Amino acid sequence: MEKIFKLKDDVKGLAWEVSSPKAIVVISHGMAEHASRYGRFANELNKHNYSVYAIDQIGHGIPPVHKKGHFEPGDFEKCADNLHTLIEDLHAKYSVKIFLFGHSMGSFIAQRYIGKYGNSIAGCVLSGSNGPSSIIKVGKMAANFFGAFNKADKPSKVMNSMSFGSYNKAFKPTRTDFDWLSRDEKEVDKYIADPDCGYLCTFGFYKEFMGGLNFIYTEENVNGVPKDLPILVMSGSADPVGGEVGTTNLVNMYKEHNIKNIKHTLYPEGRHEMLNEVNRDEVMADIIAYLDEHI
Repeated sequence: MEKIFKLKDDVKGLAWEVSSPKAIVVISHGMAEHASRYGRFANELNKHNYSVYAIDQIGHGIPPVHKKGHFEPGDFEKCADNLHTLIEDLHAKYSVKIFLFGHSMGSFIAQRYIGKYGNSIAGCVLSGSNGPSSIIKVGKMAANFFGAFNKADKPSKVMNSMSFGSYNKAFKPTRTDFDWLSRDEKEVDKYIADPDCGYLCTFGFYKEFMGGLNFIYTEENVNGVPKDLPILVMSGSADPVGGEVGTTNLVNMYKEHNIKNIKHTLYPEGRHEMLNEVNRDEVMADIIAYLDEHI
């Protein structure tokens, strides 16, 4: 059963708890969405005796405590720190292993988390993620450039067009602006109908987020990832965020830094939200089998 909890005065989240969990999964959600979208996944985890917790990241949620879609300087790092506060609170309450699941924006925050706090978890699942690329550097320059001429808390159509707007091109002719999320039209329509999804993020958000993306691929961050931490990198092969190329770059980066316990799973023709794809039952079963293997 879903229930709301308060982590801090400015951070709230959702819990799906079982009475005696064999392990815990903490979810870090994506950009322009919120924690409650993971209810179906959480309920499936509950069936396998996992308790699940997810916080609404800064600038996100129903309604967000902060300005919707906005980051202040330092908020990317604060998102990772908030996850750590939650995980430390859970360690104090339970003597079971804790896993981190990060999707999209949440996967990049999770990449920062494992570089800073990786020893606090038993494993990490990175969904809809990406590795180092020149595009990320270009994105940071664009965010800094456009941000210099606009108020930080102003929604950014230009940066949205460069990110979300470009993702649909591979799927023309398209039915909606969000066909890139899933092949399941009902799931896409649910996302579009949700007023707390798909909104424009601000210039300040993009400047801070792109800065965070550039940092997670530095030696400082990657060298902080425990060498024996189990990491599952999963993606749809047609995901425009990472896909086969982007996730392969990520896996290779970790292997080059002697992080050995990496599993890479690609789902043919899958798009960005594999938990909402036509084969989501298969995907959830695969994730649960992976978690079971590492308890």
